[in-house]
Amino acid sequence: MRSGRSPLFFYSTPKENPVDTSYRASGMRTFYVVWFGQLVSTFGSGLTAFAVGVWLFQQTGTVTPLALLLLFKTLPVIVLSPFAGALVDRWDRRHVMLLADGVAACTTILLALLFLAGRVGRWQLYGLVALAAAAETLQVPAFLASVSLLVPEAQYGRADGMAQVAQAVADILAPTLAGLLLVTIGVPGVLLIDFATFLVAVAT
Repeated sequence: MRSGRSPLFFYSTPKENPVDTSYRASGMRTFYVVWFGQLVSTFGSGLTAFAVGVWLFQQTGTVTPLALLLLFKTLPVIVLSPFAGALVDRWDRRHVMLLADGVAACTTILLALLFLAGRVGRWQLYGLVALAAAAETLQVPAFLASVSLLVPEAQYGRADGMAQVAQAVADILAPTLAGLLLVTIGVPGVLLIDFATFLVAVAT
């Protein structure tokens, strides 16, 4: 349940920060692995965002609940974004990414269980979406800061392009596939697929 990402920006990483030493000189090969995990996870989140939005509109027949869903997805980003970069600079990027993906995965599997039990409500949905958005608000700057440590400076352009391709794939293809999946496996199935993509991101 992730929001669209802005163009890739590499955060500065002071050399004297001991937390950063484990990332240095990892090369493009490590970046490809991490990027693939984020690509899969972003695609899965796109599936969930579309499927949940369609389900909510089908249940209510109005756009107000859909607008509230977008509001609860956006508010954590507005509130936490001014502090996210500073917090990520103080913490281990890998731990932040693992924690953020783990929290998002837990919200996804909990939502899937609620759907399977037939007990999902709008306010439960809003709360879980807000929690997932808060996790992503920390995950995105952690990923971007890690890229500047993994990729040689001469390859920044390639890394930037790959990051934008990953987001474009999720934005364009995920809604199409989500529409097909909705009529075959339903919202719980889509959520379980999204949960599996989070596991890929954590593994990478």
